[in-house]
Amino acid sequence: MTNTKIEIKSKIKGKIERMKDEIIQRIQELVRIPSVVGQEGEAQKWMVKLYRSLKLKITRVVPKKEELIRHPAYVETGLPYDESRANIIGTLPGLRKGKSLILNGHTDVVSPEPVETWDFGGPWSGQIQGNRLYGRGSADMKSGLLANFFALKVLLDLGLKPKGEIILESVIEEEAGGSAGTLATFLSGYRADAMIIPEPFSLRVITAHPGINYFRIKVYGKTAHAAQSHQGINAIEKLTKIYDRLIELDRERAQRNRNAFFERVTGRSCNLNVGTFKAGDWPSTVAGWAQLEARISYLPEETEEDVKKEVENVVREVAEKDEWLRD
Repeated sequence: MTNTKIEIKSKIKGKIERMKDEIIQRIQELVRIPSVVGQEGEAQKWMVKLYRSLKLKITRVVPKKEELIRHPAYVETGLPYDESRANIIGTLPGLRKGKSLILNGHTDVVSPEPVETWDFGGPWSGQIQGNRLYGRGSADMKSGLLANFFALKVLLDLGLKPKGEIILESVIEEEAGGSAGTLATFLSGYRADAMIIPEPFSLRVITAHPGINYFRIKVYGKTAHAAQSHQGINAIEKLTKIYDRLIELDRERAQRNRNAFFERVTGRSCNLNVGTFKAGDWPSTVAGWAQLEARISYLPEETEEDVKKEVENVVREVAEKDEWLRD
């Protein structure tokens, strides 16, 4: 490394250290804005103001379902697509022709429920205790989103303007599959020579990602009064059989699908997780319906279609062994 590069690196490190309090304060501000997936609007307005402070060219990309639904990577979420849920793009032109770079991050977070179990002021407190900052999204990924911003701000404050175009992206809906977020920005023409997404899952540089699919299974039973429950068919019991088989499938896939790259990061190459299980609507009624929702990941060497068939096959396998499910 040349002396000039060493000096520049030293200046950047020093500037970051001097800005430490400002960086932490900004993270706290963003964490304090509730932005559960589907309700990212206020957080995105805040990001617009932040990007404008660097005099970036601001563009709002509103997802269009009629365009997204035609793409093979589209994921149906049931969430509305309108002006209140826009992706925010901040663009800095390069000095001259050079490599372009996208720095991408998302403002949406998953549900903080059950809220009553949170310490340190609740899910939106942004409180600091010791060397930890608490609040939903403080790790995934509001810190990473602001790391993108301050990476560029530090360079510009030091008078170091990149040769190539820099695109800052604050996107929505990542937690629900990313269709209305990063996919929408791609389809709107935002491409670059490279893209970095600082998801703070680990401090390793990750150059590949497993595929992810969500699925829902709903089973109907036969309702009856609790006093005559023996005459009903409880959908909970029936769906539990499928649940048990899915857990077995998860273990089978983990043994069968081994990838050293992914195992170094998480200790396991792929997972099937049942995230929700809902059923019935009254304790004195035999549950007439039950539904689970799950997420399955798969490796680059697998196809989405094959993974779908694998799930469908185990559901069919359970159904064939049960008279009610079979019919």
